Parts: sequence; structure tokens; C-alpha cells
Amino acid sequence: MANKLNIGLSAVATGTADVITATYSPAITLTDRRIVVLRITTPNTTTTPTFNPNGLGAKTITKNNGVALSVGDLQGDCILMYDLANTRWELLMAKVSLVSPDGTHIFEVNDNEINATGNAFLWNNDDVATQPFASSVAQTAEDNAKAYAESLVVGLWDDRGSFSAAGGAYPSTGGSGTAGAIKKGDVWTISVAGTLPTGQVVEVGDLVRALVDTPGNTQANWAITQNNIGYTAENSANKDTDGTLASNSDTKYASQKATKTYADSKVTQTITNGVTDKAPSEDVVYDALALKYRSEQFFTTSNQSVADGGVYIFGQTGAPANVAASASKVPVLAGTVVAVTTEVFSASTIGSTEGGTLKLWYNDGAASLTLATDFQVSANRSFFRAFTGLSTAINDGNCYIEYTAPTLATNPTAIRWMVTVYIR
Repeated sequence: MANKLNIGLSAVATGTADVITATYSPAITLTDRRIVVLRITTPNTTTTPTFNPNGLGAKTITKNNGVALSVGDLQGDCILMYDLANTRWELLMAKVSLVSPDGTHIFEVNDNEINATGNAFLWNNDDVATQPFASSVAQTAEDNAKAYAESLVVGLWDDRGSFSAAGGAYPSTGGSGTAGAIKKGDVWTISVAGTLPTGQVVEVGDLVRALVDTPGNTQANWAITQNNIGYTAENSANKDTDGTLASNSDTKYASQKATKTYADSKVTQTITNGVTDKAPSEDVVYDALALKYRSEQFFTTSNQSVADGGVYIFGQTGAPANVAASASKVPVLAGTVVAVTTEVFSASTIGSTEGGTLKLWYNDGAASLTLATDFQVSANRSFFRAFTGLSTAINDGNCYIEYTAPTLATNPTAIRWMVTVYIR
């Protein structure tokens, strides 16, 4: 059917923004595909505005094929076509003409599409651009952003894959630069072991990294990271709990308890009693007992004479006292006495072989342990004696050593004592 179009027929919208009326002259009739021009004064505020020209009845305005309008679709000069079968008006085109303030630039908006000539113009300090100009600007912005981003990662780690060191040279191709040029930060993982320039041995799994662009075969221009360093976990089946370490194996390893048991068995705790021409060295006594137990010492600081039947108390200061004076007592912590060693030096030209009694008093003098009843003090010699295999529990409190002399045939006049008590 031919369009029925009144050439130049147009009217100005009246009514409201969403209930639109108009009067065309000459008057129109509602025939199918009737086309009119309507100048909108107020854009629509709903999606279902109606149009009633010449009192012919209000009909809904839609887009092509009955698609609902959007708010604001009706503005400026609109071209409407009547759809008789669906009794509605369809918006074919809304045309808005804009003119720049100086009148030199004109562009139109047709169905949200901007049409203008030239690349761009300035209107009220806002850039309005055509599609070609916008595309050019966008491409430039993309290029600049890409160049900036790439500048930030120059020299950073760039994994270039695997490399065989069998040829004895550093990588020369396959880098991140143009045509595979090697750039700072390019990294390769060694896939075949070899020796690189200046004797740099690399194994499978090691890394070589370029420190500068175009590093060549100069060793200083490359960094090597060794990644093939590892360990083999100990097999728990080889743990040995035998405290004698009888297997004497290079494969088995001793547990903590087995090691302690073996070490303890090697500490000599037995010292032979007797008289020697020289006192045993400090190392001998220390190695035998001091490594294993804490100790307390009782001694005299000057030569002493020994009288018949005299009772002498040894502490840590002064000369022996004939009573258990507080100055002669030594405070000790609770534990078990396991050994006592004595060292006596006589500078006297006279002495006696009669035996005296030696005791350890403990628990603030409430209990005693007799160490010997045949303790001798001889002339011109050092006398060492050890008492081992003891197991006497003591409490926190004071201890002291007591020597009771027998009736002596001859009385020593220059005796010095040192007694050490070992406590576990």
C-alpha cells in the first residue's frame, strides 16, 4: 500500500508530555502507514505516552514493531507512522538540531546517532568528537598505555623456557626482545647439565638469568641460581636404640637415649684408693666426677697441727675449728652424695701412720656418714683418697667434714686439707 503523506504536514504537540494532542491542517485521517511530523515541546516521562491528533482518539506511541519507548525518546522534531492493524503510532525518527554558540557548527541527533562533519569542535569547553576522531584518540591512548606498562616490567623476570648447557655457552637466542634478542631479566631453566664460560658448572634444574641486555657469553652479565641442592631424608628403620652401639654401623644412627647410655658408660667413676708420691692432677679428678655431678669443697687455708684425739671441722674459710662453728659449715642443695675425694698435703718432717676417723655431717649436723676410720696423715707427702659408690640422700642445709685424730706416736705440725663432695 502506498504511503499517504501530506508533504510538509506538521503540528506542534499540545496536551501534556505523556498525553499528547495536536491539530493538523488540513485534518488527517487514521489510515495505515499515515506519516506525520510532530514537534515535541516536552520530552515524555513514561514509556507509554499517547497521541491524539485532531480528536481521532488517543493511541500509544511505540518504537518500530511495538517496542516500548524509553523515557525522553520524544523530543525535538519526531516523525510518527500510524499502524492501523495494531492501532498505535510508531516513532520512526526523533530529530534534534544543535547549533554551537558561534553558529559555525551544526550537528543532528537521530535515534541517538551523532552526525557531524570534521574531527571535533569545542562547545562550551566540552569536547564533542566524531567517530573517526574518537577512534584515533582511543588508539593513541591504548598505544601510550601499552608503552608505559611495558616500561614498568623492563628487567623483570621473564621465563623463556628450557636451555641445554651441553654446548658450553649461555643462551644467544629465544629472548624476549625483537627477533629473540636477549633482554635483561630473561630466565632459562637448565635442562641438560654443562659447564658455561669461566668454568660455571650448572646442573639440571639450575637457572641462568640475564643481568643486562645483550649479555653475550660474559659470565658477569649472567646470574646463576642453583636449584638442584637437596637432601635425602633419614630412614627411620635405621634408628638404633642399643645403648652399647654394638653394630658399629655406618648406616644406623643412635637414638638420644642410646647415645646418653653409651656416653654414661664411658665415664669412669672408680678411682683406686692409695697413697702416692704426688697428688693426682686436677684433670684426673675433674674428668672422673665433676663432669657428671655438682660438687662442694671443704678446705683449710693454712698449715695446721694435729693433736692427739683432736676433732677438726673443715669448712670453706679459715683454719680447722674444734667445734662445728657456723663459719665452718657449707650450705648445699638437696641431692644424693655419690662420692667424696680427699687430698692431704703434709709438709711436716714428722708424722704418724695411725688411722683417724673421717665423717661427712649433713642436714645441718643432724646426720653423718662415716667415710673412713683408718684415715692416715703421713709426713712429707701428698695423700689422696677417694670414696665412691655412695648413695646418701641429703636435704637442703649445711654440711661439714669432721676429722678425729687418734693418739698419735708423732704429731704432724704442717697439714693442709681439701675435701670434695660430689652430689647428684
